[in-house]
Amino acid sequence: HTDTPKPIKILVVEDDKIQWPLWESILKSAYSDVEIDWETTESGAEALLRHAFQNNKPYNLVVADIFLEGRDTGIDLWNRYGEA
Repeated sequence: HTDTPKPIKILVVEDDKIQWPLWESILKSAYSDVEIDWETTESGAEALLRHAFQNNKPYNLVVADIFLEGRDTGIDLWNRYGEA
């Protein structure tokens, strides 16, 4: 039997929800089969990343806004999870 290809799993971290349709359009035009999760904060994104790794279903791509509301930014997220 043939395995069905898994969709590309992407996390978009963007606190300006007005940008979400733009990102969705870009990602869906780049990947025919894509599953997008959305988060507005660095802490929320970190929780999603941790959960994905724990369940052995890591994201294929993370797109993070550099400037996010709150104390931590997309750069902090990259510094903690960029290598993974």
